[in-house]
Amino acid sequence: MALFVAFASALSWAGFDVYRKLCVRHIDTSALVVLLSLAEVPLFGLWVALDPGARLTPEYALPASSAAVLSIVANLLYLESVRLSPLSRTIPLLSLTPAASALAAWPLLSEVPSHTQTGGIVIVVVGALLLNAGPDELRRPWRLLGAFAADRGGVYMACVALLWSLLPAVDKLSMTHASASVHGLVINAAVASGMFVIMLLRGRAGRVREVARAPRVFAGAVLFATLALGTQLLALGWVLVSLFEAVKRATGMTASLITGRLVFHEQVRIPQVAAVLLMATGVVLVVSG
Repeated sequence: MALFVAFASALSWAGFDVYRKLCVRHIDTSALVVLLSLAEVPLFGLWVALDPGARLTPEYALPASSAAVLSIVANLLYLESVRLSPLSRTIPLLSLTPAASALAAWPLLSEVPSHTQTGGIVIVVVGALLLNAGPDELRRPWRLLGAFAADRGGVYMACVALLWSLLPAVDKLSMTHASASVHGLVINAAVASGMFVIMLLRGRAGRVREVARAPRVFAGAVLFATLALGTQLLALGWVLVSLFEAVKRATGMTASLITGRLVFHEQVRIPQVAAVLLMATGVVLVVSG
């Protein structure tokens, strides 16, 4: 049952990826950050109302502000990434998140990666470089980095992975001063309001009305976001975080190839499939090391 819920959560996140890419066809990326964050507020508000352990201390302000800024930047880059580049060549790059987290823990927490984790990190990075490789790059491996850098959407998603690798530590610090329910409510409200203020200052606040162009697509995104978050919270109560992370990333990468091909008619080549298999293997080594 626990693995079933973990798999259901991973599929829900994959569905959310698809709907976010569909949304950016019709809705401005900044507006979508505002709207999706706002949609999460009632869910967390209900959780706070039902949570007898809800709490908040003054020391919460600094780490929460950091988490909100990281979330705004990461969400914007994510949506720009899937708008610019194929899903099958961007979502797999999120497997860099656990690899970057393991590396970041070394200087920040003095947690030295094991040999298994180090091997996994190397495999994930090699897979990321192979993701955009064409025949020329495969014949001349020294050109792999150039091919990766040429895909702006891929570079954005790699940045998202790095930012998301920092968020767990910031969230953990935040939740020493607030309950998880309060933290979720505050961050979503802060991201929505912060992004809206930025849009207001840039004279683009009216673009939130673009949701009227695709109400069903946006509703689908909200539905999958709710399912993904709900099943993730359930799964994390039953399975190890490392196991859940492996299931989530491996399923997400595989689903991106399938949905990229079937929904968005993306060209999926054998080197991409090989790269995804490499990255999935690397993620398993990193989270189990």
